[in-house]
Amino acid sequence: MNIKPLFFTFPPESIPHGYVLINANSWRRQLNYIRSHRDVIEMIIIDSGIEIFRDRNTRDYPGGYKAQVYRLVRIYNVVRSIVPKAFILATCPDYPDDYWPKQCWVSEDVTNVERTLESIRFALERFPKIPWLIPIQGHHRDPLSIKMAIHDLVDDGLLENRDYVAVANLCTENTASVIYDTLRIARDLLPSHWIHAFGINLRTLNRVKDLIDSFDSTAWTRPVSTKILNANWSAKNEYERLFFFLAWYFRYLEIIGGE
Repeated sequence: MNIKPLFFTFPPESIPHGYVLINANSWRRQLNYIRSHRDVIEMIIIDSGIEIFRDRNTRDYPGGYKAQVYRLVRIYNVVRSIVPKAFILATCPDYPDDYWPKQCWVSEDVTNVERTLESIRFALERFPKIPWLIPIQGHHRDPLSIKMAIHDLVDDGLLENRDYVAVANLCTENTASVIYDTLRIARDLLPSHWIHAFGINLRTLNRVKDLIDSFDSTAWTRPVSTKILNANWSAKNEYERLFFFLAWYFRYLEIIGGE
């Protein structure tokens, strides 16, 4: 089925899905799924392990971004050995501002954006042959900060021969106008790049679906309201995970006009 934006997630074990999101902090537990469904997996995104910053006391990756780059390269090599025909993207370590604003700022001049640029620069210089997904970070609820970040990436030559980027500052954002404005800026400035959006919800997807090429979500495990499922609880067992996923996925197809 040739549809866009593509939906990346880590689905229930029994569901073969072509576009898989791997968590850099729990990837070993996810390898069984990769092995079981290797014949149908077309593309994999390895995330940067950014959810560690949900802890407001966390300021950096264990050992810093350089150590995280090496971890991601090891994960990439293991996954590639299992699904050599799939296209695999590893996300450069980035520093968020949306979990806890200014959590990752060193100063007013060295914010999460500058720290992310430094990490990207190291990853590309040290491992240029890895197919990196370039994260575009911004400041909390500030769409214009994305414009600054993209200009810095371009001026530093970090997008040369790099076609895949990800808008990474919207994972916790629920306001449709903020999400739309941010992705509109990214698309205007990068008209020919593949743009992935981390953490977009279905409520906003209909408005931004023409601005992005792919997105990811694990929100299907939480309460949903669709034509076939109206629940006010999170999935509690494997059966509910399966049912919730299918309900969420069919709603996704409705939104993007799939069959």
